[in-house]
Amino acid sequence: MGTRPCRPDRTIKSYAEHPTGVAGLQCRHLGYLASVGWRNAGANGRAQLRGVLGAGALAFEDAVTLVADRGRFMQEAVPGGEGAMAAVLGLDREALDLICQEASTAGSVQCANLNAPGQVVISGSKTGVEQASVLAKAGGAKKVIPLAVSVPAHSALMRAAAQKFEARIAGVAVASPQATVVHNVDVMPHSEPLEIRAALVKQLYSPVRWQETMEYFAREGVTRIFECGPGKVLAPLIKRCAPAIETTSLTGPAEINAALATIGVIPHE
Repeated sequence: MGTRPCRPDRTIKSYAEHPTGVAGLQCRHLGYLASVGWRNAGANGRAQLRGVLGAGALAFEDAVTLVADRGRFMQEAVPGGEGAMAAVLGLDREALDLICQEASTAGSVQCANLNAPGQVVISGSKTGVEQASVLAKAGGAKKVIPLAVSVPAHSALMRAAAQKFEARIAGVAVASPQATVVHNVDVMPHSEPLEIRAALVKQLYSPVRWQETMEYFAREGVTRIFECGPGKVLAPLIKRCAPAIETTSLTGPAEINAALATIGVIPHE
């Protein structure tokens, strides 16, 4: 799941339940777009399963159940209250890598979401994240915001979840995508099903390289990005990473149908 600063007083009690509703809606949007023939020039789901779905490499039903199972595996990997994440504003990744290394004496912690210049999310054990937060503030961070999540996503603590997810996705049909899918775990396009599965597994315990992915799109000549799903979380981050790219948020049927009209696709009745 994509991560951005959010209110510390809003706690997600179970990662196994919360992402499924949002992801399910995103999957419905992407499944509908695929059904009318939309094939993205470069699909990049913030949670990569939706990007793979949008490129026609996963069946809708498989994508929804995989999202649910992945959330459950993540929740099972770390007992409640033992993991944490925090958004750090005003420090770059290099500075935070050093801070996390120093804080690791208190517990596991690492950079997890490289969202935009000066916005990095750290993830790991509660004690490790707390110590890194203290050091980040002392090191010049403008703000450190604890995130309302129940698991330390994209951290080494998710390796047990990744092992379960690897076994789970091995039994799911993955096709070659009908559009380029750039995976934000390595900022590389993958077209072979085995490579796609490996990237989806690795993303569970590796940093989301969002800024680099948007910069990759800009270098490759992408001029417009559609954010598919509820809310408008990613558009501001895209603008910070690649200001020349136009963004459109597809939050519901009206926005989706308007976007389809721009490429000459007639929506379903």
